[in-house]
Amino acid sequence: MSGKLVWSPSLVFSGGYFKDKKGTPGSLTWPTPDATQEDDKSWFDLTCNWNWRGSDFFLKSFLSQDKIVYENPDLAQKDTTENKTYGVSFHHAIPFGSRHNFIWGVDWREDEVDVRSADGTSRIGGKRKTNSSALYLQDEVSLFPDSMLVLGARYDNHSVYGSQLSPRVSFLYHLGEFTSIRSSWGRAFRPPTIDDLYWQEDWGGGMGLFGNPDLVPEKSSEYEVGIEHIFTPEVLGRITFFSSYIDDLISWVEVSPWRWEAQNVDKASIKGLEGEIRWKPLKKLSLSLNYTYLEARDEKEFKGNFLPYRPQNKLFLALDYKMRHNFQIHLEGEIVGERYADRENTEKLPPYSLLGMRLSFKPSRKYEIFIKGDNLLDEEYEDVKGYPMPGRVIKGGVEITL
Repeated sequence: MSGKLVWSPSLVFSGGYFKDKKGTPGSLTWPTPDATQEDDKSWFDLTCNWNWRGSDFFLKSFLSQDKIVYENPDLAQKDTTENKTYGVSFHHAIPFGSRHNFIWGVDWREDEVDVRSADGTSRIGGKRKTNSSALYLQDEVSLFPDSMLVLGARYDNHSVYGSQLSPRVSFLYHLGEFTSIRSSWGRAFRPPTIDDLYWQEDWGGGMGLFGNPDLVPEKSSEYEVGIEHIFTPEVLGRITFFSSYIDDLISWVEVSPWRWEAQNVDKASIKGLEGEIRWKPLKKLSLSLNYTYLEARDEKEFKGNFLPYRPQNKLFLALDYKMRHNFQIHLEGEIVGERYADRENTEKLPPYSLLGMRLSFKPSRKYEIFIKGDNLLDEEYEDVKGYPMPGRVIKGGVEITL
């Protein structure tokens, strides 16, 4: 369930609640047929936009809470994980003359987590907290009527990992009315998430998913270049080439049979291309096709090997059709190619294809009734070796906007 309350054109409050209980059958070699997982999530945010003396202001505060209870009666096991995230973001856009649009902003957030066993004992040594703050600056410069240069920098300060400066530059050039070229370069800093650090999912016998409090942040240098062209008013195409080099890439690694830990994978390079075509043959019908080719390789311990669980080829197709009487249908198909299941590149997972559909009806602006189907072809596949994904799933619901 989710909702949105609009008080004025500049103030929006939104929030939602989700509760779910499902079976967790485990892996093919370590089944847990009686285990269950219950999720209880809620989120709220308040967003305010306003204009004063020709400049734009944006302010957002947010809070999310997530409680996960995993229970396996066969092992007398019951673990409760509680996550809480809250923070605030602010930015201010100030135009200077006809050529410059200067933007500055600040972000702050805090994350909390605790994992408790059935007797209430914390499995991670008590509640853990991390907080981070950031200041960013950006200048959008109109060099000529057909080109724009964007210069920016972000300064992050993390309670565990200290500070980092990340510069970025991008350029956009219009080749006439229907074609544009864009390019960008930047450095990025990504600290481990609270789950990367402290996640605990114990399946017994030393197996399970375990965070790693000794992780260090990822640091990367990345660039991309792309071209976009409007062929007709109904057809748009774009292609983008991208490349990045990452130090201390964070990845979940199988360190022993059926035991996964978050680790820094030394150095890695990621490069590839993404192509997209959008076509609107009818006023109420739109289609999109997206293809991604990816080469993600280890650059140190297993130099030249592909990183696990990163397919080289992925194809995605979507169709949206707005019918009469406020009915709407959304169809999507996805083809995922082969990918390695280990850093040694000795095991491969086969490709798979998925088909999904969502049919909705809006009797009024406030209500939407929907039915959704995932994996309609009942494909048998695994995203992680040894863990079959769900077959055909049909579900429905009602969304209410207040």
